[in-house]
Amino acid sequence: MTQRFFLLALTMILLLTACTHVESTTHKRWTEHRNTVFLNHLTESHDALAGPGLKLKLALEEEFRNSLYIVAIEPADARWELKFKIDRYAEGSRLGRFFSFGLSDSAEAHLVVKIALMGKQGMLGAWEVHTRVSGGLLGGSEHQLYKMAARQIRQHLRGY
Repeated sequence: MTQRFFLLALTMILLLTACTHVESTTHKRWTEHRNTVFLNHLTESHDALAGPGLKLKLALEEEFRNSLYIVAIEPADARWELKFKIDRYAEGSRLGRFFSFGLSDSAEAHLVVKIALMGKQGMLGAWEVHTRVSGGLLGGSEHQLYKMAARQIRQHLRGY
């Protein structure tokens, strides 16, 4: 008797869960997002700084991926436009940083970026970010330099 009851209950549970269906539709409207940012990289026209500018743009996209900000593809889809231009860049010597344990100033990698946050009303804010890598594991990497700059830029945007 208990075996029949158990089989009947198991059959009912399987039938009820197999027949349920949930359908979900998500509609996205980019104009309604409060945290959409278009990255406008102004260093593309300079030959010497185009490479570091592109690397910084990739680091910013990676940094925004882990935050509440959405990077828009078109400027019309974004609420804000983040303009950035690399002012100064020195690659430094990774081997020099490694052998001097970060004590040599000439081996440091420097990056100075000018940033302006634009909205529909005009410029909302402008600032500079200074980052440097002087040492680290195996002399510190160039990727770490861009990652630190992107993190500082995102921290400045918290107030908007």
